[in-house]
Amino acid sequence: MKRALRLTVFVLATLIFFAETALAADFTREAGYLLSLGVIRETNGGCALNRAPTRLEAAVLISRLLSGGGDLKKEAANSPFIDVPLWARPDIGFLYKKGVIKGASKSFFEPYADATPDMCLTLLLRALGYGE
Repeated sequence: MKRALRLTVFVLATLIFFAETALAADFTREAGYLLSLGVIRETNGGCALNRAPTRLEAAVLISRLLSGGGDLKKEAANSPFIDVPLWARPDIGFLYKKGVIKGASKSFFEPYADATPDMCLTLLLRALGYGE
């Protein structure tokens, strides 16, 4: 049951990742579901569904799905990336330790670059336990 719920949430997250390419699609209901689970949060009064997510947003979303919203503060030390904001270091450290994310280089994650569809799918597949 837990695996089915996780898969459902991954599918919803994937829909939101690709909302930009789904021309005229309205993902308000799906975003509301993810908001209710605490997987995504509103910023500036909305969920920013009208643009592609950043690498940081995609990674934090995956972290929240995998951790179940648990406290990740101790994971902040696991992140080798110097360009990740302080608030996101626990999430990035958690994913780095699990092998779900890799940086753009050894020390940089490039958190504000757009997350490509390939990157999002790679994160989802790694999070589900698939290898390279």
